Amino acid sequence: MKVQLRLCYIAATVFLYSLTTMAVFAAPAGQSAVRWSELAPLLKGRQISVTLSDGAIVGGKYSGIQANTLTMQATRTSEPSKHPKGVTQLTRSDIQQITIQRHAGWKGRAIGLIAGGAITAVVVGVISTIAKNEGGWGSGYAGVAGGVSAAAIGGGYLIGWLADREGARPEQVVQILPEGAGQ
Repeated sequence: MKVQLRLCYIAATVFLYSLTTMAVFAAPAGQSAVRWSELAPLLKGRQISVTLSDGAIVGGKYSGIQANTLTMQATRTSEPSKHPKGVTQLTRSDIQQITIQRHAGWKGRAIGLIAGGAITAVVVGVISTIAKNEGGWGSGYAGVAGGVSAAAIGGGYLIGWLADREGARPEQVVQILPEGAGQ
């Protein structure tokens, strides 16, 4: 019985370790330089962070762009007294740089939870079979089943989260060129 229990521990540990050794890092921010007139399609529907010439950073959802102003729904600001939250219009001359925030997905996490649940079902089935062959479902087996279940579901969620981060669009830093530049 103890040998089989140890083998379960070792198998679960090796499996979970193999999942967590994948080093997945976010892609670095991309750099691009565009004219003011080319910003609208790039920013449409995106979360942005705008660095202003006075050093303040205003973040939120892009709303629109006019000849000399960018409109956004500010949800965070480094200087609330100068740049309050809410609908904000930033002048072209005040904007130093725009960072388009990364888009995080959810599908990997959902798939990871499902995969973790499937692994849990298999492991609990194996432990249940071992327990029946050994004479009953004891508290030792219940603890192992619970621990492996939590680790498998948590590991699946972690792997899904890492996959979402890897597949997400990276941040993009946008520098604004003068209208006549590059022609």
